[in-house]
Amino acid sequence: MRRLGLLVGLAAVILAGAGAAGAFAYGLPASPVSLNGRLQVAPAEITVSEDGNAFIVGPWKGSYRGWAGAPKHFPAIHWTDWSTSRAVGTGTEVVGNCKPNCTHGTFTAYALRLWEWRPRVVHGRLIFTRLRWQFIGRRPPLIPPSVTATAHYLGRGIWGWNPS
Repeated sequence: MRRLGLLVGLAAVILAGAGAAGAFAYGLPASPVSLNGRLQVAPAEITVSEDGNAFIVGPWKGSYRGWAGAPKHFPAIHWTDWSTSRAVGTGTEVVGNCKPNCTHGTFTAYALRLWEWRPRVVHGRLIFTRLRWQFIGRRPPLIPPSVTATAHYLGRGIWGWNPS
């Protein structure tokens, strides 16, 4: 799985309270953005693969088979600290194994801590430009215990994360 090299989608227009869960990369909040010049929208979910086979949600345990078997709603990321300079939270990375293919693979939950920091204005939006998550206990195969990524603008209102 080349998950670390994949980009993450982010809708540029995020409304307060937005953050519907689901396994689709584009159209999901992937980082807090500004409203009236202040970081105000804490994402309920962060998608970490462009194909939707890896995403961070709130604390959740379990697994499911294929996108059709996904729960209708996942819990939101639990943000324990939120300021103008950083965000700290806990959650779960849900990762698909793409066997027999990515649509019908098994999705498994891995507990983690996450941090966002380095707020910057990028293409007119104030966003946290760094994201780090660290697994608590077990982690997906071939993935390091901690991952750090940098936000970048892909165009057409889409944001992405690249491993740093």
